[in-house]
Amino acid sequence: MSDRFEATQRAEPFESPADLEAFFQECDALEGPALEPDWDEHLEMIAASRSCHRRHGNLTATRSGPD
Repeated sequence: MSDRFEATQRAEPFESPADLEAFFQECDALEGPALEPDWDEHLEMIAASRSCHRRHGNLTATRSGPD
């Protein structure tokens, strides 16, 4: 496991609202993407992909070229 992953794991349950608030403050301090993804655009892409697969059957992408 990565150090970052291990650092984010909690061994103890939250015991109070203050514990929960501290957890969220720690999460907010973690480095992450500068911008959140556009979830509406993401969901539209998923829906379009599913629609395409329904029209053309569940085609599996194949790899071309030498291994």
